[in-house]
This record gives sequence, C-alpha cells and structure tokens, in this order.
Amino acid sequence: TEQGDFDGMLALYATQKIVGAALLEGAAFFNTIAYFLEGTAIPLLLVLLLAALILNRIPSRDGMNRWIEAQLAQLREERHMG
Repeated sequence: TEQGDFDGMLALYATQKIVGAALLEGAAFFNTIAYFLEGTAIPLLLVLLLAALILNRIPSRDGMNRWIEAQLAQLREERHMG
C-alpha cells in the first residue's frame, strides 16, 4: 500500500540520517582524541569540518519529503516495469 511504502521510506530516511551522523561522530571523536594527544591543528580542523557535516545532516521537512517522493517514484517505476 502507498501508506505502508511511505512509512517504510520514512523509517529508512531516519535510519540513514542516524547512521551517517554516527559515522561522522565517530570520526570526530577520533580526531578529538588525536588533537588532545598530538596538539596539532589538523585534527582540530577535521573535528570542525566533521561537526559541520553532522549539522548539515540535520533533516529538514522539505528535504525529507523530496527524498521520500523520489524513492516512492522509483519504487512505483520498478513495480510497473517488473
């Protein structure tokens, strides 16, 4: 059903956002430790870059709707073809 497809895509969207942010967070934590151990600027700059990427992953309603609609359109096309 269309509602079931939407709910599944919503869950997939949330999961991909959470996992993607978690991977970036792990890299940022690693670079934080490297900064404290080494004291050089490169890991600190990487932490700032990774923090910006994490903030960029915060979902917006419009972005979520666009992604879900594109996925549902692709799903409908695949069902129609197969």
